[in-house]
Amino acid sequence: MTLITTHRPHAFTRLLAAMAAAVGTALALSPGPATADADNHDVDQYLGTWNYDQPDFSSGTNIAVMQLPASEYKIPQIGTVVFEREPGGVVGRSDQGCTWHFALGSDGLDLTSKDQYCFNKVIGSGYNVDTWHVTVRGNRERETVHATSDFNGGQYPFVLDNASRTRAGIEKPHETLEHFIGTWTFDPADPARGINLLNPQRVSKTGSVTFTPGDRGQVKARTDDGCVWTLAADGNTAELASTPQQCGSQTVNFWSIASDGHHEFAVVNGIDAQGTGYLLSIGSLTKTS
Repeated sequence: MTLITTHRPHAFTRLLAAMAAAVGTALALSPGPATADADNHDVDQYLGTWNYDQPDFSSGTNIAVMQLPASEYKIPQIGTVVFEREPGGVVGRSDQGCTWHFALGSDGLDLTSKDQYCFNKVIGSGYNVDTWHVTVRGNRERETVHATSDFNGGQYPFVLDNASRTRAGIEKPHETLEHFIGTWTFDPADPARGINLLNPQRVSKTGSVTFTPGDRGQVKARTDDGCVWTLAADGNTAELASTPQQCGSQTVNFWSIASDGHHEFAVVNGIDAQGTGYLLSIGSLTKTS
């Protein structure tokens, strides 16, 4: 006992020093405020409003493919999504009224579950999205989406493999106006592809729309019948500034446009002068003046 007592203080001191070093290392490696701050920063880069870039049939950019029994239905994707923080992850809200829940993974955002469903009131049908992967680099965003869509009483695969968006709010107002100002004419209808076809009437959409500058980032859209509609424009995207909007007996519930200054894609949901509801799911217009 005496011998152990005589030599113990030095050994005990060395032991305490070793323990302190070990604890310090463990604290440095363990999750803490620094790690949480890093995670918050990683989430922050996804937050905000994002516009789909101009769809391109030739490259497949922002063109979704729905596999029907006898054909492929190619659908340009336009409009916005807003990503916001929610407890444990990120919530995404589309301009067509659907809400989706994401978690941050090692290489981007992914849906928190594979059974997320939305009935889309704009297009009048629903879909289950099982895969939605989102990555961001600066002001550019990339997406991959796989879903099952309800269509004409059946369920069909919906695939968007090459999607891209740009962060809203980074373009100067005069640059945005250049995308829209002028007169635009509806391209010839193509019923086989669903282009410029009003449903459920199966009537071709014709005529023109003239866009002029409005106040505070808005544009005014004057249609052939003399009605004027107000849209909020940012970057390549314009959407109704308020909903619904009325002109006489007509109502427009939803109107989204993507424009590169030469060609426009549009989605419109409304009620015509005869009181009949309609959907233009793939509107296509070319600038004529």
